[in-house]
Amino acid sequence: MGGADSAARALIVSGVIGYVAEGVRLPAERTLGQLERWLAPLHLRWDTNLATSLRERFGLDASRRLATLSRGEYMKAALLCALAAQPRVLLMDEPFTGIDAVAKDEILRAVVASAVANGTTVMIASHDIAEIESALSHTAILTAGRLRVAGALEQLRERYRRVTMVGDDNVLAAFAREQAWLEIERAGRIVSIVADGERTPFDHAMLHRRFDGADSITVEDLSLRDLFASVVRSARTAPSRAEAA
Repeated sequence: MGGADSAARALIVSGVIGYVAEGVRLPAERTLGQLERWLAPLHLRWDTNLATSLRERFGLDASRRLATLSRGEYMKAALLCALAAQPRVLLMDEPFTGIDAVAKDEILRAVVASAVANGTTVMIASHDIAEIESALSHTAILTAGRLRVAGALEQLRERYRRVTMVGDDNVLAAFAREQAWLEIERAGRIVSIVADGERTPFDHAMLHRRFDGADSITVEDLSLRDLFASVVRSARTAPSRAEAA
């Protein structure tokens, strides 16, 4: 990564990539201060002042043994060690499992602040979508090992919307047939689709002109969690349509 051979140039790569993950193991019998002093000479860009600042921000005690930390404190200690090395890329794999809401918020704030201050690119793999959405600039959705949707979050919010129509059978059938949808649900006289804006219009006036027999038509924004759920369900029931999206 970063033009370096990870096998032959491990020291250089260690300054490029930081890693924090669920289940990460730190040396339990060491104190946090001992771990920091042990790591410092191993990383070319280690910042002692940043480590101290993060420790104070997280409310961590350098004299405590790592084995005595709570789950949230443990992950904060792991993040401190990763950020103090000032990596160009920080990889985080399910880092919030079993952590309370306050600790999650503190960790996300520290990650965002580091990304802004040091230009760190942060990649988070998580199923906890609602918790991390506010910190994301780009997202990718994978199902069954395949990339289905990827792009800047704001662009995806503009591209995918939920369109709901109330009407009789004929107009609902025409609506479902003609619109490019990622997912469709019907309940009586109501049809709701997750539509792809690159292939179908979201303009209310245009929709009403095309389906003038509808009683009502509404267009709503999707949260990232809703988009993820729609992509996953669509991939299970209609792989070809999900791939086209």
